[in-house]
Amino acid sequence: MVQARSIASPTLAWLRDPKPARVLHVFKDVCNLIAEDGEVLSLVMPNIGDGPFNIILSPLKFSDHISAESAVSFDDGQIRIGALEIALSPVQVWEPRFDWESFRGRQDSLSLSAGALEEALVELAPVESFVQLIRSGESSVREIEAQILLSAQEPARLIVQGLLRGDEELCRTSARKLAGLGAGLTPDGDDFMMGCILATWAYHAGEGVEQAVKWVSLEAGSRTTPLAAAWLRAASRGECSARWHDLLQAILIVNEENIRSAAQAIIHQGHTSGASALAGFTAVLMGDLQVPISRRNPSRFCLPTLTERHQFQWIEFEFASHRSHLDWGIDEG
Repeated sequence: MVQARSIASPTLAWLRDPKPARVLHVFKDVCNLIAEDGEVLSLVMPNIGDGPFNIILSPLKFSDHISAESAVSFDDGQIRIGALEIALSPVQVWEPRFDWESFRGRQDSLSLSAGALEEALVELAPVESFVQLIRSGESSVREIEAQILLSAQEPARLIVQGLLRGDEELCRTSARKLAGLGAGLTPDGDDFMMGCILATWAYHAGEGVEQAVKWVSLEAGSRTTPLAAAWLRAASRGECSARWHDLLQAILIVNEENIRSAAQAIIHQGHTSGASALAGFTAVLMGDLQVPISRRNPSRFCLPTLTERHQFQWIEFEFASHRSHLDWGIDEG
């Protein structure tokens, strides 16, 4: 019997009337379950931390106990996955919804923090992440990554506008184009949108954003992976992981050392997921961006970055035309 240490409050509520579920993914430190109603439960190790649908367990290696074929059942305050039994009581209940109202009258802390976040992203984020949409300078990426970034440029600009203005058409149109764009269990386009949604909650101090963020999550949900859809639904409810709570608290008091530390923790989540989400968050803090796309010649793509100065600073992408197959990594968590 393995003991649960912490459980997100929405997950605890869902478990009072659970639906049939199956194993979605199994990694060393994470086991994702998906129910027939589309809800996702993530069983995680302590190093992953609290999240909007996480259950933190005492240490074990999931891949030693669970396979994709393991049966899942819920009864008597327990979760059974194959031979693994998980006790859900006693357990600490964690609240994933941030106190967005704490930003009321303190939105200047967001603009003051944008530079520190951009600096952390430029220094630490993987070059193939959506950090390319906000960074300055030149970077080389593979052909397929350049194509993804070019495809994301216009809808990324539009979703920032749509969320800041509460424009339904912009929100829905851009969400359709960003949904599922990229590789991994949570594609970068969805990660970027999640960051945009969280920044919108902060920017408006939790007031009057529910409809706009739901337009995004609803439009994207059916067009992306189950795990990405779950993160977007949670964000649309104002919920996020403990790592994001740490960042938001640091921003509130404009503590640059803590902002950088929290940003680094987010950037290191997954291969590109955390970086692309933080890029979306930072893009909203930079404001309503107006940047076109340009192509200089058939062999090189030029992608303008989104900067707070709204200048056109070009990133040139070298094409590896001889590469016919790319081995994409999988984001674990």
